[in-house]
Amino acid sequence: MGSSLSLGYLAVGLSLLFSALFSGMEIAYLSANRLRLEMDRKSNSLNNRLVKMYVSHPSQFIATILVGNNIAVVVYGMAMTVVLAPWLNGISQNASFLLATQTVISTIIVLIIAEFLPKVLFHTHPNFFLKVFAFPISVFYILLFPVAHATTWLSNRLLRMFIPGGVDSQASALAFGKSDLNNLVDEASQGKAKEEEDQVKEQEIRIFQNALDFSEVKVRDCLIPRPDMVTIEINESLQRLQQLFVSSHYSRIPVYEDTVDNIVGYVNAKSLFHSPERIADVLMQLPYVPETMRARDLLTQFIRTSRSMAIVVDEFGGTAGLVTIEDLVEEIFGEINDEHDLTRIVMKEVDEGMYLLSGRAEVEAINEQFGLEIPEEEGYDTLAGFILEHDPSIPKVGEEIVIGCFLITVLRANAGRIGLVQLRVLDR
Repeated sequence: MGSSLSLGYLAVGLSLLFSALFSGMEIAYLSANRLRLEMDRKSNSLNNRLVKMYVSHPSQFIATILVGNNIAVVVYGMAMTVVLAPWLNGISQNASFLLATQTVISTIIVLIIAEFLPKVLFHTHPNFFLKVFAFPISVFYILLFPVAHATTWLSNRLLRMFIPGGVDSQASALAFGKSDLNNLVDEASQGKAKEEEDQVKEQEIRIFQNALDFSEVKVRDCLIPRPDMVTIEINESLQRLQQLFVSSHYSRIPVYEDTVDNIVGYVNAKSLFHSPERIADVLMQLPYVPETMRARDLLTQFIRTSRSMAIVVDEFGGTAGLVTIEDLVEEIFGEINDEHDLTRIVMKEVDEGMYLLSGRAEVEAINEQFGLEIPEEEGYDTLAGFILEHDPSIPKVGEEIVIGCFLITVLRANAGRIGLVQLRVLDR
């Protein structure tokens, strides 16, 4: 009697342990960050290879987990009968009472120890637990393969009876969505990724964050403003056009008629090799897009129509600026260095407490990148707006302006516009 009771306790403990493992791995598998798993494939460790196999065969893995859990629960139920019998027989000999009491006690224990607790625990760090227990689970994956495979096959056969074509479980095996990317960014920004062997680099995190934010970016957020556009009037000479191509280093220049608000097309530098007689002979069409259009939609349109440039119009139909496919891509990957690019926003720390900044640079971006505390108000968005808010007169080149704890020296300004400044943080 004592021996069988000891075996019963041992069976209860082991069955609860295995049931908890299966339940935890199930929730870890279902809630794991698929993007993180995909990135971890770069590591050729045994655990990562096993996880890759599980993710590539979701139906087989889930079937293994469920079959293993069911076996553990059945063994647990039988063992609990042996363990509880001596205790309950001393209370009552009624079979119905014994069965009901055993069921209630067994259910409460298994729900708490083998279901609730492991699922809560494994759900907190699913990717971690999935890799840690990948090898132990592989033993059951092999042992239970025939039963799990038969279960999967039978399930698919039944599904085909109700769903035409069945369900392609492999199609989404490695699929990951925006939430996976968002979770990965949050995880890395909180420093959790530093504890892992293959931590994600800061630049990659920034790209991921930009990709997440890209769906909310409007065209007006990434255009080249009208004052910075290089354009030419349609009746200008070809010699003047050639000079513009040389001085601007651009390969395409928008063409307007009478006013910049009336852009009629653009000219490609290569078209000059055809020896045209006038600009109108090589004029190409240019699409117009509203400044409120989503940058994501415009990028899709560029790809679909094989175009790379568009004119942005404001709510009144006037020209607000110009946007290229490069501007849109830079919203995700950051600035693309181009030695001939004269319209790009400059934000550079040249010395401790000294910065080289474009007038078009947004105050919010400056504060975020350099940790400055330039006041952000509704009346302006850019550094030039901040300067003009405190000094309405257009400053001249070389002029110094003190605003709060900042000494601002104008390095470039023309046409009533602040181009480039040097900002020095004064002692507070």
